[in-house]
Amino acid sequence: MKFSDLLKEALPWIGAAATGNVPALISMAAKEVSGVLGIEVPANAEAIGQAVAKASPEQMITLRDREMAFKERMQAAGFKHQDDMAARDIEAARHMTERAAILEGTASDLKSMPVLGSIMLFARGAQRPIWGFGTLYIDLMVFSGDWQLQEGAVESAFWIVNLLVLGFLFGERAVQNIAPFVSEMLKARSGR
Repeated sequence: MKFSDLLKEALPWIGAAATGNVPALISMAAKEVSGVLGIEVPANAEAIGQAVAKASPEQMITLRDREMAFKERMQAAGFKHQDDMAARDIEAARHMTERAAILEGTASDLKSMPVLGSIMLFARGAQRPIWGFGTLYIDLMVFSGDWQLQEGAVESAFWIVNLLVLGFLFGERAVQNIAPFVSEMLKARSGR
């Protein structure tokens, strides 16, 4: 079970705020937990969940008190139930999708252009596989030892390209989820 799931069970309102896609609510949840634990908790669901999982029994009692105060503030702000926060997240995602369609256009826009539209649709659809398999090939060559990366700019570029392609293919959350591991790995490698 993930720490974010444990967080939602232990503190439903703070958990709902932490696991949503609204940065302000995630920050509020992190601030609540940080205040009780006396440490700076990063504003992401897994980190907040890990911090709560490590809380002492006395801290958990205080966190449950803060949960009640947090619930009252959220209800005063118009959330009647923690599911309202999830509904707001869904609504925000829908608005973001609509905005992207307006700003970037849709496939129907391209279909209206006779030859060029088909070429653009193909190029647009082929990007992910080309970038994904290209990066996969580079990773395979580097990690198998066939290619050696020069320390410095080349090695940094390798990691940046991997993070960009990961974010492009799988979204921002994928990058956020692996960023701590990459950071730890880079710290360990720099201490050689």
